[in-house]
Amino acid sequence: MIAVLRLFIVAVLVVIAQTGSVQAQNQNLIVNRTPFSQSYTTHHVLDLPERKIKFTATAENLVFTESRGFPRAEIAYVAYTKDGSDPATRPVAFIVNGGPGASAAYLNLLAIGPWRTSLGGARTSNSLSTLQPNAETWLDFTDLVFIDPPGTGYSRVTGGERMRQHFHSVGGDIDGLASFIHRWMVETERQQSPIYFVGASYGGFRAPLLARKIQKERPKGFSGLVLVSPALDFDLLPFGRAIRHPWISASILPSVAAIWAERNSSFTPELLQKAETYASGEYISDLLRGVEDTLAIDRIAHEVEKLTGIQPSLTKISKGRVDVPAFIRTLARLPAPNLGSYNVYDERRTVEYSEDYDLEYLTRIISGEMDLYFKNMLKFQTAEKYKVIDPELNKTWIWNNSRYGVESLSSLEQALNHDREMRVLIAHGTSDLTTPYFATKMLAAQMEIKETDRLDFKLYGGNHLFYTREASRRGLRNDVRAFFQHEQNTQASGHR
Repeated sequence: MIAVLRLFIVAVLVVIAQTGSVQAQNQNLIVNRTPFSQSYTTHHVLDLPERKIKFTATAENLVFTESRGFPRAEIAYVAYTKDGSDPATRPVAFIVNGGPGASAAYLNLLAIGPWRTSLGGARTSNSLSTLQPNAETWLDFTDLVFIDPPGTGYSRVTGGERMRQHFHSVGGDIDGLASFIHRWMVETERQQSPIYFVGASYGGFRAPLLARKIQKERPKGFSGLVLVSPALDFDLLPFGRAIRHPWISASILPSVAAIWAERNSSFTPELLQKAETYASGEYISDLLRGVEDTLAIDRIAHEVEKLTGIQPSLTKISKGRVDVPAFIRTLARLPAPNLGSYNVYDERRTVEYSEDYDLEYLTRIISGEMDLYFKNMLKFQTAEKYKVIDPELNKTWIWNNSRYGVESLSSLEQALNHDREMRVLIAHGTSDLTTPYFATKMLAAQMEIKETDRLDFKLYGGNHLFYTREASRRGLRNDVRAFFQHEQNTQASGHR
């Protein structure tokens, strides 16, 4: 019986090997399996305007075990490495999204990766792929590693409830990312490569914590951090109990003003500066006078109407604070032809893509797209369904002292002061109501760091996912390329 079983196992392995040797058009597939992990490598040529990029894509799930060898978690990722480059000097960017509970799919297929899903045109099926070469990919100037934390994508916790609580917590999540990055660099022999971390939303919150952990535990830290629409302090975001504090309304007012100006085709940088000046000056000063100062609230109501279109009566009811729900209801009654729209397929009906209510629609599109992408283009073999975002994981996330009081700004300050050569680029959308750009701007102004030019702040048109706009996506790529190029120029001049 044992001999028969062995023959059966050998036969299965032969079938797997034969299946893996089948080559897709313009692709050379290499399958390398272990009892616990699987890795698939394909080769591609990206044909873009005025340039072609030859690169290798590796889709793999790394299994992390306890000291006794029992699996703890499987972390799946996809890496794109440019062919013919020097590993010693070629940068590597490790990329995660937010949530917590979101995969890296948004950044991969909407902004940074070699292919991008199209949001335009009619879609007749969730399984209809619209992938096209991404002219704004960052692969020209850095290799890319998109990481899906456990509970997202094809990654999962396998070590039971204790391990689930570990990986789905602020500290355990950072431990897992640090372990992944170290292992990937060792196994791919990229220890000499300059390394960067790119984090969006909650991923931007992760970045400073991860940078400090690696600085403490490894001889080589990040050359730079790119924070996309980051959440650096949860007490300064427009939700939760802190909504009553005056600085919350001050931080969100410029974003509300930006949306209103765009809707009326009157947006200018000068208008945004005016909103910032008012928010950080007369507005917050009047708010600090208290809810019983009717004269101050009356002044606020009329100034807020000029900037945002919110009726003074509504601002007076909210005691001078920005009434975001009332503002959104106002927007819903106004067309925005200058912003454009996309037809996005919905199983029940055809709906219009709206920048104000986009996450559900985008998630539906990307969910089907990622399964096709991994299985057809990257040849990743799995029966699992790709999980773009898990709202339940977000709800059960284990915060240090509840969500309130959770911040990573102090870690960012420490990381910059510990490594006087590390640089940070912060990118925000002007009309972001989820992580308002002015909140980050106010927070960053409070940091005491040497060489302040190592911290750069960029604004683009759009909301929390501002890179869905072509102009903003292009602007982000150009700014990030310059950010990376600074590192290469510094190396070339012998200062590192």
